[in-house]
Amino acid sequence: MTQTIEINLVDVLNRLENKIDNLSNQVQTEVHRLENKIDDISNQVQTEVNRLENKIDKLSEDVNDIKTSVAKLDENQNGLNKRLENVEFINRSIFASILVGIVLTVVAGITKLLFPNLIS
Repeated sequence: MTQTIEINLVDVLNRLENKIDNLSNQVQTEVHRLENKIDDISNQVQTEVNRLENKIDKLSEDVNDIKTSVAKLDENQNGLNKRLENVEFINRSIFASILVGIVLTVVAGITKLLFPNLIS
């Protein structure tokens, strides 16, 4: 009981060729779709990178401004420190003069009390 099936080889090959063409078209369509998605994602990434670069540039400028302000404040602080040193020196000088004056007055008063005839 052998059965023989007759198939036209050309028809089979044509069907296979059509299936291969259809698969090839589907693959090409998917490749194009994926390429478009990759391009979209690449554009989004580039946009985000540009935005971040702008933020970094702005932060860099802000940091430079802050450094400049700190340098100016240091300079002002040095000037204020010198002024304060001068005021402290003047205060010590005045205090010392007043103290010497008081001591001399007390010594003169004691001398006058103890030796009234020495000082006329």
